[in-house]
Amino acid sequence: MIVCSCNAITLTEIRRVVEELHAGPVPRVITPGVVYRALGHRPQCGSCLGAVAEVIDQSLQGCCCGGTCKLKS
Repeated sequence: MIVCSCNAITLTEIRRVVEELHAGPVPRVITPGVVYRALGHRPQCGSCLGAVAEVIDQSLQGCCCGGTCKLKS
């Protein structure tokens, strides 16, 4: 499913990048901008940013850290 039609970014790509960023060695807050940069894109019209943020939130709901995640309060 395409989430960002301007850059043809799919739901699968966003989920993959969120997993990669979350599993990285340095804890960081994952925002739509961070996801776009990791994918090598920039937001164009911006209409998808809310949907990208929602995918990030949903992806982190099942956090792999068992409640010890530094990114979630």
